[in-house]
Amino acid sequence: MEIKVGRGVRQGDCLSPRLFTAVLDRAFRQLDWSKKGICINGRFLSHILFADDAVIISHDERQIQSMAVELEKVLAGVGLQLNGDKTIGMTSKPLPRIVKVAGKVVKLQEKVVYLGSGITINGTDDWEITRRIQAGYGAFHKHRSFLINRGIPMAHKRRLFNGCILPAVLYGCECWALTNAQMNRLSVAQRRMERWMVGCTVLDHVSNERLRDSTRVRDFVRDAQKRKWFWLHKIANDDNWKWSRSVIEWFPTRKRRRGRPMTRWSDIFRKTVGPNFLNEARKASWNAMHIRALT
Repeated sequence: MEIKVGRGVRQGDCLSPRLFTAVLDRAFRQLDWSKKGICINGRFLSHILFADDAVIISHDERQIQSMAVELEKVLAGVGLQLNGDKTIGMTSKPLPRIVKVAGKVVKLQEKVVYLGSGITINGTDDWEITRRIQAGYGAFHKHRSFLINRGIPMAHKRRLFNGCILPAVLYGCECWALTNAQMNRLSVAQRRMERWMVGCTVLDHVSNERLRDSTRVRDFVRDAQKRKWFWLHKIANDDNWKWSRSVIEWFPTRKRRRGRPMTRWSDIFRKTVGPNFLNEARKASWNAMHIRALT
């Protein structure tokens, strides 16, 4: 049913994003992309939608171009228009031809922030770890006068640290494939913050164990691994079909590059539990397994 709109919603109205999301979702449902995108276990992943952010995925730049043209036509039918200046592309190989969206050439980048998380084309989390450490320092310095004040009990500082600084550092940590070097970077950053809270420096030669006994804050690395184990337990026990579990079960046909392989997201589970870690994650004893893995 067509509704005659006499007055639009105001800027900041809570109804505005809901209306936009409803129209955008209806537009994407008109597209027949069941055989386009990346084939994952027999299903094709062609796009990802979250609020007003849309991602189009494909192996071939020609298919990407045709999908962008189809999307433009469908969006024009509902009164929306693609913004070519805000469209960003990422590719793991040189493109033989230029991809255009809304008449503008798509800008290719090696680093993109999507939904608050940093994504790089090489597949490592080094840049994201750097961003999260910087976010932790930023949150710490906002409350610096409180956290470094020696007259305030450590219990209050600990509560503020666990409630504000730790979430800023570990945002999206469930998707990290942490290496030993990245774990060390997180630990070094946390120890530096803890020394500020206690009021000592490196020259005081206070051991890490003594420093942690004084602050008793939650550990960055241990908490990141704990969240990762709990997230897998949640995904494994979800009865509804989701792309997250399908990607975990996916075995790509392409071979990995020669040389030392990169750390994969599932390596920690394969080394600790075995190749059937997804079946083990459905059991009630999964929490005990993760405790043994962290100790």
